Amino acid sequence: RQRSTTSGTRTPSTSGRPTGGGLPAPPACLLPEAPPHTPLFCLSLPLRFWVNILKNPHFIFDVHVHEVVDASLSVIAQKAEGGLRDALSIFDQMVSFTGGNLTYKGCIANLNMLDSDYFFRFVDFFRAGDVANSLLLYQEIIDGGFDGQHFITGLASHLRNLLVSVDPITHKLLDVSETYRQRFAQQSASCGLQLIMKYLEIASEYEYRYRDSNNKRLFIEVCLMKLASLLNNLQQQQAG
Repeated sequence: RQRSTTSGTRTPSTSGRPTGGGLPAPPACLLPEAPPHTPLFCLSLPLRFWVNILKNPHFIFDVHVHEVVDASLSVIAQKAEGGLRDALSIFDQMVSFTGGNLTYKGCIANLNMLDSDYFFRFVDFFRAGDVANSLLLYQEIIDGGFDGQHFITGLASHLRNLLVSVDPITHKLLDVSETYRQRFAQQSASCGLQLIMKYLEIASEYEYRYRDSNNKRLFIEVCLMKLASLLNNLQQQQAG
């Protein structure tokens, strides 16, 4: 007799149940994103959650994070832009480069990131109407090897942090260490909401238009001159 070609075979189940008596396979959409041996429950949470745990282990574990380490982890998380794998890789590199002595200054130097202190100084110069020192400080940044795009993006981000620091309710939106959280609150209180919004409006406009400018150095310097002259102009308008 001619043997049936379908004997001894099983038809795939369309009901989602396992056909061989084993557990069902995990959804295929999860597997490409998962490194080997990654528990599937990890994939059900956003990667940014795990980066926040890296930055704030005291949320889960009974440990105390020194303020210096806290600031360093904040820098690493910012550089990783919410990616867990990138954050862990950067963390390993920083521990290796610094010989285990993880510091804020060491992290920003090795990661080629602008020190936040620069932006605090810029805002102080803007409030004082100090155009000359604003330009000189920008020259110092250029001499450090940073380009204008890096600077104007960082300045706009700093002004955004000042804006959310005005109201204590929005302090949780700050992705910085506790020391810098307090500094943002102090500087935002000295500026006031309306002035910060004016600063942010100018900085955001110049950040958006930066790539289309032909003379990028002059473009940033004009932005700084506008920011440093803003308060004096507003006071003259109110007096007139």
